[in-house]
Amino acid sequence: MITLNDYLYSGDTVLKILQKYTRDLRKEAKLTHNEIDMMHVNFLIQITELLEHNDFLTAQSQKIREFYIHMAKEYPLLAFNFKGRIKSLIRSEAKFNGYIVEYIYDCYTEHKTFPSISDLKQRLSCFRDLIAYRIVISLPKCYLKPGESQQEADIRYLYQIANELPGFLEERGFTAEPAYGVKESTSPLMDEEVRPYYRDYVCGNSSDDYQSLHITFYDNCSRSYVEVQLRTKHMDDIAEIGVARRASGPGGMRFRRARAFILTRHMNAASAWYRSI
Repeated sequence: MITLNDYLYSGDTVLKILQKYTRDLRKEAKLTHNEIDMMHVNFLIQITELLEHNDFLTAQSQKIREFYIHMAKEYPLLAFNFKGRIKSLIRSEAKFNGYIVEYIYDCYTEHKTFPSISDLKQRLSCFRDLIAYRIVISLPKCYLKPGESQQEADIRYLYQIANELPGFLEERGFTAEPAYGVKESTSPLMDEEVRPYYRDYVCGNSSDDYQSLHITFYDNCSRSYVEVQLRTKHMDDIAEIGVARRASGPGGMRFRRARAFILTRHMNAASAWYRSI
């Protein structure tokens, strides 16, 4: 079984590691007729092409930065932070494998059978955050309304900005992608016309949980997907260094480890089953 760990300590560059890992995984996938590994290979090719041909990122980030400038004019009292990143190879690999583990586990738990290859491909098609931008806002305490808490003020502005973002970027060559009901917002602060596009991790989550507004766009110029995350400073602190960082999503780390352990017990059967179809 070929894993990324076999290549991480070779002293090669990230691009060289990707190329070797992809080459060997493709060779094994063809030898064993493993369609999951072939999906994995195609995913690694996406990352490789992104690292090799990233000239478009300058133009793309500039368009999104225009929204940052727009906000600074429209909301002069707010403090902003703007960040962009390409997801690291290690985190991308962990998320890809996590999607497979989660989907197979859920399917096997519910139906006592493994999902089809086409179902897995459909599940993995939602992996669209290799490129992501994050906008973090905060209202200085001196500008709070009488009786209004910091959290209330920040969240009010957060949804105002969320309501403006899709229309602003669509005028600059981006297309907002529907979230298909995943974490659909129930907040009265979010406009109905943008509600279908956001995954709202703010509603229903406590201030100590992971909180953020996520929206995915298709960049028609670079023909790539990009995710934009909107957070308050408190949300960003919790996500990056607080409880949410350790839990990392619904159910937390302990739940995911338990789920992975249970799935591992069935993995031999699953591998044999996938090779037979």
